[in-house]
Amino acid sequence: MMKQPLKVVSMLAGLLFVAPASALEIWHSNTVWANQGMCSATFMLDSGMTEVGPLEIGVELVNAQGVVVAIDTLNVDAFGDSEATRYQTSYLEGEAVCEDDLTVRFTSLTLVSGQNKKTLPLHELQIRAFKPFMLINQQEGKQR
Repeated sequence: MMKQPLKVVSMLAGLLFVAPASALEIWHSNTVWANQGMCSATFMLDSGMTEVGPLEIGVELVNAQGVVVAIDTLNVDAFGDSEATRYQTSYLEGEAVCEDDLTVRFTSLTLVSGQNKKTLPLHELQIRAFKPFMLINQQEGKQR
């Protein structure tokens, strides 16, 4: 009897996201000026040690007046298959990212498996509030 490894691989590809609702967390960790009127926002994702992805995460950037100023997608490679790949980084870039007081609204979560896409419930994407360290310069005891 001939084995069918491609069928097994495609079946496993459909199981890449079998995490409990609290397993996939996302947070905004940084925004930098990327040159020529563009900025780049960094988003970190934590798989909770569960294999995840690849994913497309739909986002809207909403200004302080509540107006949607940009619609985009975070593309996330597969991750979480080991302790070394528990975390993944994704970037959102553009002119609108430079605006002050933006809110990022997540609008969709999609698992991408080859040509197939499966919409996942947004509640599977848990938002983590990022609290950066306080940074200070410690001066030496004597002046130079």
